[in-house]
Amino acid sequence: MSKLNNILEKKNMITGFVTAGDPSIETAKENIMALVRAGVEVVEIGVPFSDPVAEGPVVQSANVRALANGCTLPKIFDMIEELREITQVPFVLMTYANPMYNYGFEAFCQKCKAVGVDGIIVPDIPYEESAELRVLAKDNDIELITMVALSSMNRIEKLVKDATGYIRLNASAKTFHQDKRRVEDMMQEIRKYTEIPVLFCGNVETKEEIERIHLYTDGVVLDNALVERIAEHGKAAAEKLTEYIGMLTGSAAKAQLTA
Repeated sequence: MSKLNNILEKKNMITGFVTAGDPSIETAKENIMALVRAGVEVVEIGVPFSDPVAEGPVVQSANVRALANGCTLPKIFDMIEELREITQVPFVLMTYANPMYNYGFEAFCQKCKAVGVDGIIVPDIPYEESAELRVLAKDNDIELITMVALSSMNRIEKLVKDATGYIRLNASAKTFHQDKRRVEDMMQEIRKYTEIPVLFCGNVETKEEIERIHLYTDGVVLDNALVERIAEHGKAAAEKLTEYIGMLTGSAAKAQLTA
């Protein structure tokens, strides 16, 4: 069982998302460790890209800032390698096909394994075109995370039957609040084909939203709420992130570091 799958045996998980290099590689490293100290079970790390079609305006702006500050894929790999000296919390890279293509798909997966990446998300490679990547990821002990939307109901069997790691259910907290039945129906459909954990991602911001979503799914991904705080506080964001996660979970920071 992979380290990521071992973590995912927990319930009511909180996963944090940050864009690497926003506002700098060094600050991103501090922000990731702030999330780790706050008790986040998994950290998703966005690879900045010039055309992040799967992202909303908040994360798109983070991509622009990171690229303007010289963030590159090799620098991200170096950052992860350094972080692996102080924490074993699972890292999942969210990237796009173009950066992987430029690096080389096989070389990319091999490098992920070498530096300690546990999973990857590639939103612009559809399932029908992912066979080669799924093989490369498996050969390098990397979980290829499946993304689904509420509009994917008629494709769920195809999308999730070979899913590994976790399933990322992309919706919005507003949609969930207005129509919880759709999320419940989606979860029931997913559970026909797999028991892999499902994490809800979609502008979740408050403790109350998290508590409601946890009734239906296995956890949440915090994205915009964290990226907005990084944009607001810049190099001083780490402490704000720790405070925010602590407020959401009602617990003090706890270091998840290597022994």
